[in-house]
Amino acid sequence: MAEDNKQPAPISINTFTGGMNKDISKYVLPPNEYYDASNVRIVADSSKESAALVNVQGNEFAVEIPCSPAVYQMILDPNANLSGVAWTVNFTVNVSTSTGTDVWQLLLSGIGGNPVQSVGSALQNNQGWILNGIAVAAGPNTVAGGPSGFYWIYDESSKRIIFWGKPKSANPLSAPTILPMGPTGVYQVIGVAMSGNYALINSLASPQCATSVIGYAVLRDSIYLFTTAYDGGTPDAVGGPGQIWKVDVLESMQTLAGVLTYIECVYTRDQCINFTKQHPIEAIGRYEKIETQGIYWTDNFNAPRKLNVASGNAMSTPCEFLDLAPKQVLVFLFFLIYLTEENF
Repeated sequence: MAEDNKQPAPISINTFTGGMNKDISKYVLPPNEYYDASNVRIVADSSKESAALVNVQGNEFAVEIPCSPAVYQMILDPNANLSGVAWTVNFTVNVSTSTGTDVWQLLLSGIGGNPVQSVGSALQNNQGWILNGIAVAAGPNTVAGGPSGFYWIYDESSKRIIFWGKPKSANPLSAPTILPMGPTGVYQVIGVAMSGNYALINSLASPQCATSVIGYAVLRDSIYLFTTAYDGGTPDAVGGPGQIWKVDVLESMQTLAGVLTYIECVYTRDQCINFTKQHPIEAIGRYEKIETQGIYWTDNFNAPRKLNVASGNAMSTPCEFLDLAPKQVLVFLFFLIYLTEENF
């Protein structure tokens, strides 16, 4: 019988007398410090001559990341010449529900002007809606949880409207409860249309499921998760769809099912956000004032980026405006440098 030549696994002895240090990048930590630990903490004494490994409270399941919402954009077709022209449009938004599809409709007309702007005004007034062929007193619900509806943003400066699905679960911060949270997921917007060929409607993001967390940031009492389902295969491959989620874990609010948690997608794009599992994200949150709360991140793959998550308009932010140094500015600076070198 052949002798068993298996060697015992090597034992690695490390001493972390400097303790935990999360204030600098994990890649430049001194050899006597550590960045993070799971369910344990290394406690050093004041002289740093000895240390002890102690157990700390572990993690427990908080929330499942649902499929991300589909996002649509509607803007006036630049080739549409409506000056002095009478127009009538049938605007519809189809929303997927647990029992089928809700069809929300608006019938609008006017002379000249911008039909997309008229839809934006109707959304703000929240009147004149038809739901599944029947006139209703109130328009689509725009609050997390509750009846069917959707989120929207009308950007007055660009005269465009962004539509996306709202969470099925209510936000416990606005609707406290001792009962378990409602169903996870979103009321998906599955289609936006307007008759008359006056508008351009395009998809900014499609639903993404089974995503993985590739980074996070903490901003006051909220955690922001960066997720993607795209791998790319190699570090040099172009990135793919990505999402940013806001998670609130309300330890002081207990339900029959445990601690209350709430998750909502605050930003998602398919083509331009360029996330990949090959490039984990390092991020920080910064509270500047009540209407300006930024999350900053880098993946050493894309340009450093920022998103203001407190404005209420985060989902409408164009990808190119995420960059801390927008490409247009860099091109302009290069042009100025070129002129300076040529003239002097």
